[in-house]
Amino acid sequence: MCIYTKKVYDGSMQNRIKILRKKRGLTMQQLADLVQTTQQQIDRLEKSRRRLTVDWLEKLSLALDCEMVELLPLGSSTRNVQTTSRAKVIGTVATAEENALTSYADKDTYTLLFGRPRQVVNPKLFGLLVTGNGIKEFPEGSELIFSEIVPEDEIAPGKWVVCQSRKGGYYVRKTPLGGEDVIRAVLVKSIREE
Repeated sequence: MCIYTKKVYDGSMQNRIKILRKKRGLTMQQLADLVQTTQQQIDRLEKSRRRLTVDWLEKLSLALDCEMVELLPLGSSTRNVQTTSRAKVIGTVATAEENALTSYADKDTYTLLFGRPRQVVNPKLFGLLVTGNGIKEFPEGSELIFSEIVPEDEIAPGKWVVCQSRKGGYYVRKTPLGGEDVIRAVLVKSIREE
């Protein structure tokens, strides 16, 4: 299974802190007390005047008794998200049919935080950053998050997949070629962990 992020949450978009705080019957001051900060800080976070980092997501999710990803602005396509996962982005893949996988040095890897349905369980997730703009559905800067490579005969033709070529490279295409392994894709939103 592959999970890909089409729009990465950058911390400046409207979040759901205020909605969840009010749903739980808390004032800004009560939430501030729970996360050991000030009411002014909560106000800045709710109004996206302060960047919502993964540290803040962790503190607020504990105080509001929710998954971190529930605090992010989720579209209707991601309403079934029930839990939060992390994946280390270890390299890049070009969105063109070529031997295009490039690994990062350890110091250049980074971790993504993203939501996923609770039934999708795999502790060994990793990701690749999309470079180039060969396919509009995977814009440059999106991350592809992998959990497994499956034989291509297990997926329906015409789905977006990441293929592993016979030469060992990875590329993105809509219809897989015969005899190659493919990785299925599901759209989610993510935030880069700092």
